[in-house]
Amino acid sequence: MQLTQYLQMSVSNKFQKYDYGKKENLKKYRQAEPPLYNLTNIIVPLVMYHGKHDILIKESQVQRINDEIWGAVKVYKSVPIGVEEDKLQYGHNDFIWTEDLDKSLYPHLLESLENYMSSK
Repeated sequence: MQLTQYLQMSVSNKFQKYDYGKKENLKKYRQAEPPLYNLTNIIVPLVMYHGKHDILIKESQVQRINDEIWGAVKVYKSVPIGVEEDKLQYGHNDFIWTEDLDKSLYPHLLESLENYMSSK
């Protein structure tokens, strides 16, 4: 169901709950369309990493989600960090399979955790 939901959200261009179809949605959600996730409830610092060549979520969708979140700190970065050359930007599976994550992502992720955890 998770993969189906990702596909549904990609097609609808909405960040929403699972679409069971009109009849089941009415039973489950009391409305014909699945409800949108309320991103304004997120109030914690948030750092999102994305790949410019990700086929499952586009940069414009990451930007939209970022804009809808009310967190005190909102940052989104393309990976690898600091690399401008387009052909070197990551796709979806690169976050799992790329061998240099220890250089291209993890140090930045750990730095973000340290920065935002120590500010508490």
